[in-house]
Amino acid sequence: MNCGDPGAPSNGQRLGSSYWTGESVTFICHPGYRLIGPVVRRCLPSGNWSGVQPSCIFGKHYATQPSFVTLSDKVDSLETKLNKSEGWLSNRVDSLKKDLSNKLDFLEMKLNKSADFISGRVDSLKIDSSNKVDSLDRKLNKSAAMLSDRVDSLKIESSNKLDTLERKMFRSESLLINRVNLLETRKLDKSATGKHYAQQLYLDRVSKRVHSLERKLESTGLLAFRIYSI
Repeated sequence: MNCGDPGAPSNGQRLGSSYWTGESVTFICHPGYRLIGPVVRRCLPSGNWSGVQPSCIFGKHYATQPSFVTLSDKVDSLETKLNKSEGWLSNRVDSLKKDLSNKLDFLEMKLNKSADFISGRVDSLKIDSSNKVDSLDRKLNKSAAMLSDRVDSLKIESSNKLDTLERKMFRSESLLINRVNLLETRKLDKSATGKHYAQQLYLDRVSKRVHSLERKLESTGLLAFRIYSI
């Protein structure tokens, strides 16, 4: 924002020719005059100058007022100091920007490395988990095959044993039946004596043995049925 030329007081001068926001001008009076009002006015963001317009008043007791040259030197010195300060601040800001940029680049590099490491670790875990699953699957398949073979072997072995047992039971049953028939035939040829009574007891025991073998055969058949149903 430009505040425009603020003008100079009568019997005095204005130092400074920049009228933009933040800039300032200085007012001085000629020898023998005293400045009434602000020595410095600053251009405000509103487009107006700070303070009021100063004026210069004549009087003998004002003859010792600093000369124009003295005030001009002071203003030049202040401007030089301000310029140095601005240069130092500019260099400091540039240095801070560069330092901050380097730190940000370093952090970004570390983040990228961390992201790559995490990604690689995740991929490694995926591969390791997949390999373990495959290994377990193979072991389960082997175990299932072994169990299946074992069951088949037990079925064949049980079937063979049942066949053998059945043949033995059949032979035993045939022998018992023949023995019973023989004893019954002899029973008809002999009278009812003490010997006949002993034979009768023996026949009873044989009959109980036959019934016991029949029950075992039934149990054996049920076992075979259960094994074949596996």
